[in-house]
Amino acid sequence: MPKENKKDLLYLSLIWAACILLVNPIGDFPLNDDWAYAYSVQSLVNHNELFFHEWGAMTLLVHSLWGALFCKVFGFSFTVLRFSTLVLAWLGTLWSYQLFREVNFSRQIAFGASLVILFNPFYFLHSFSYMTDVPFYFWVIGLSYFIIKSLKENHNKYLIPIIVFSILAVLVRQIGLLFPLGYLLVIWLKDRMQTRQSLLGTLPFLFSFLSYYLLSAFRVMHWGQSPNYRSLGSLFDNIFNGTLYLSIHTYLPGYFAIFGFFLLPLLIYILYQIFHFNSRKLLLSFGVITLILSIPYWDNYNHVFIGNIFRNLSLGLTDLHYEGNPPARVGHYDWGNISLIGFIAGLGIVFSLFIKSYHAIQWIFKPTNKQSNWVMVFGLLSFFMYFIFLLLFEVHFDRYTLIGLPFLILALVPTGRTRSLPRSIKISIGISLFLLSTLVLILTKDYLSWNRARWELLKFTQEEQIDPTKVIGGFEWEGMHYEQLGGISKQKNNAPPYIITFSSSRKGEWVRSANYYRLLPPKKDSIVLRKFY
Repeated sequence: MPKENKKDLLYLSLIWAACILLVNPIGDFPLNDDWAYAYSVQSLVNHNELFFHEWGAMTLLVHSLWGALFCKVFGFSFTVLRFSTLVLAWLGTLWSYQLFREVNFSRQIAFGASLVILFNPFYFLHSFSYMTDVPFYFWVIGLSYFIIKSLKENHNKYLIPIIVFSILAVLVRQIGLLFPLGYLLVIWLKDRMQTRQSLLGTLPFLFSFLSYYLLSAFRVMHWGQSPNYRSLGSLFDNIFNGTLYLSIHTYLPGYFAIFGFFLLPLLIYILYQIFHFNSRKLLLSFGVITLILSIPYWDNYNHVFIGNIFRNLSLGLTDLHYEGNPPARVGHYDWGNISLIGFIAGLGIVFSLFIKSYHAIQWIFKPTNKQSNWVMVFGLLSFFMYFIFLLLFEVHFDRYTLIGLPFLILALVPTGRTRSLPRSIKISIGISLFLLSTLVLILTKDYLSWNRARWELLKFTQEEQIDPTKVIGGFEWEGMHYEQLGGISKQKNNAPPYIITFSSSRKGEWVRSANYYRLLPPKKDSIVLRKFY
């Protein structure tokens, strides 16, 4: 490894260590869905038995084993599980840099792209949880690294690690099957299905599919079919049952807006290079096509973001009861302006994909000796397959875009001849990266801070032996008492007397407060336990 790369890896490690200290991951409480995944770890740690909670929709095996490994050593807690993810987030960032250097990105672009990944809100926020997003990213980026090595060197010595990482990725989320399939398609296109390499290229997909099938059968045999567990066959059903049409009509611009908004520092660089290395005729043609295709979505640009994690300048689930301001809200017009930036950036992504796809089709039918061309084809194929999955999947969450991000970068960032950047472009890239990274860091810290205060109050209710079914404490509280409540969102219909709320609410009788300090907007705030009669 070159000395310069080692320095960059050290800098990325120091940045990540500083982020952990600033955010503070300590806190024995669940975040989002990770309460369901923690049940599997508890079963492994306490009883040496596999168990999958019915709320989980993924394969989860490798995710559970990784968490159990840490908890066997340090004891079970959500803090320990959080650190197990922080380790993979650190390694995933370093491996992203290595991947980008492997495809001949310059040091500056590889480092910048790694920071864009690190400070993507869905990567950064979920690094401080036991959600599957970041662990799945880690296994997928490892798989992609060995695939790129194989495509560049045209050698079978990477076949074993490709098979291993394909299986590991699939045993976290079943949709991991897409990436060995992408490798298979590139091998077939590259070799015209005429060499031994084409036959060997099928092995990663076959082994990972077999692993998925055996685990699914094992789960059904021991626990029955979980109501939330998604089979791959359901995706094909969604082509014809209206799900695909609804996704294209309603959610398609939102996905591109999210990709564009959080890829903005790199998008500036990508568009600058595209405009300097393509003919005016080509730029004008695809520019007009992009604008025409966007017309049906113009009226709703101010509601373009899909939601779930990034909502109105806040990160994470904010499902507590409130009548005023939960953490970090902006006005309607300000949020509309942010949405407009996302919408325009999304158009930039679509335009860039048109240009790159045009060149990729040329290279496929008139292949050159440049291995980087096939790297770009792999990036495009993997991104488009994953994007089709997003449209076919009936649940639309913004955080699902994370896994498509590295493939979008591989597809769009130029690896050959590039034009040096003028000072104004460098400043624009630097400012956008600084603003995005600072915003994500602040919002994540605030998210952990108010959740820490919330769970201080919820633990108080336990100490006071208040019936948990009589407390509305948020989504994760319902998950931790899933059996008692009979499922998620069941208790709200019964109007329980105790409610955890943000400080802005003035309804009900004050019982207890837990203070915390938030950075956006900067002030001392509190979470309140109130009683209703």
